[in-house]
Amino acid sequence: MLTREDIFKHVKENYGTLPDYPFKKFPNYAVLRHASNGKWYGLVMNVLPN
Repeated sequence: MLTREDIFKHVKENYGTLPDYPFKKFPNYAVLRHASNGKWYGLVMNVLPN
């Protein structure tokens, strides 16, 4: 299974970006942003099974 750490390592090595945690209400939700313009290209969040 792919972990959050695997994703963060991959984007750092390939795109040079680190996760950002902008949501005070959801401190574990991470945003991945383009370095050039700050726009999001990814969101890592918890999703509960039904």
